[in-house]
Amino acid sequence: MLFSHWGGISLLQEARAYAERLTRTANPDGVWPLDRFEPQTVMVDFIRHLTQWCTGQILNDYYLGRDENDGDNSNHGHYILNLPYK
Repeated sequence: MLFSHWGGISLLQEARAYAERLTRTANPDGVWPLDRFEPQTVMVDFIRHLTQWCTGQILNDYYLGRDENDGDNSNHGHYILNLPYK
């Protein structure tokens, strides 16, 4: 579970856009873990995507939680994206 303390609904919007791009560009033969949409690999790549602009430490509001109740999403709810995303 990935949470954003300050991002609000914009994290969901970015995740949807990322998932759409990933679904369009994945190799249908499923050669690599990312092509097979393996959840752990997708999460690592999404975090890379979110932080690609960083040149040093990630001093931001992203954090990982053990389950959907671990984060502070009281204002914007919890969202789960199932891949492939269409």
